[in-house]
Amino acid sequence: RTQAHVAALREALDDCRRHAESGDVAAFIEADTRFHRIAAEAAGNTVLTELYEVLRKSLEPALRVVADVVELQRANDRHEVLLDAIADGDPDAAVAATRTHLAETVALFGGDAG
Repeated sequence: RTQAHVAALREALDDCRRHAESGDVAAFIEADTRFHRIAAEAAGNTVLTELYEVLRKSLEPALRVVADVVELQRANDRHEVLLDAIADGDPDAAVAATRTHLAETVALFGGDAG
């Protein structure tokens, strides 16, 4: 990861927070997509980046249905943990943050990530 990745992640997270506060779900989803895309790119793994793009296309319509302000704010809190791990160069913490966020997302859709 580069400092440019960290700066872009911070900007995307700031946008996510602003849109969650205003209740603008469509704008939140755009900023959230940007955050996750940058996080995947920061990992330096092209397979991960491509996998994210495919997964996002499948999840985005459902996100528009289930997203509410509380869930958006919870996602922002999880993004903050992930961003801190990336900024600190701590891959173990980044993996742990990603797993927690993924498990909560799966639960949001009524699945079982455990």
